[in-house]
Amino acid sequence: MNIVTRAKTPRRKVFLTKFNLASWRLGARWGCSILVALMLTTAAALAGGSKPPIDLQVLIQNNEIIEPTKIIQLPLDNPPEMVNFDRIAIVSYKYLWDLQVLADGAVVVQFDNIGTNALEAATRTGMGKILAVLFRTDVDESSRILLAAVIDKPLTSGKLRLEGLTPQEVKKIQQFIAKRRET
Repeated sequence: MNIVTRAKTPRRKVFLTKFNLASWRLGARWGCSILVALMLTTAAALAGGSKPPIDLQVLIQNNEIIEPTKIIQLPLDNPPEMVNFDRIAIVSYKYLWDLQVLADGAVVVQFDNIGTNALEAATRTGMGKILAVLFRTDVDESSRILLAAVIDKPLTSGKLRLEGLTPQEVKKIQQFIAKRRET
């Protein structure tokens, strides 16, 4: 009688082989994910490092004493005093929709629906506070105040009349708005 015996391979070896293969696949998967994440982070850092061509921010006065990192102090002319404003803008250049140049050289900026709603909500709750509009171009070192006015009624139209912009700054804003509308 011929009995064929099978050579037994130790289970431990088979288990380790399967485990090594599984961990290699898992490691390769994670390695690729980490590599892709690093590439995207690097690309975003390189691409997003430039300043926008303009910076327009609408800020509202903050009378409460809070952390110094959450406020910005701005000098106002009439009366001459330092006033605290929220550092985070109610509306910014990202919501600009239109710009009209008036005969006297002033401009009227129009915000899109999101900007209009944010401006209306902030002015509705901020009656009696000061609304300030800061402006800076990509070549300026610091922002300058274009408007500082006490809120006496909610701004529902999404429009602000601004004075003090140069023709070159107006052109930059118009180019920015045209480029934004294309996307």
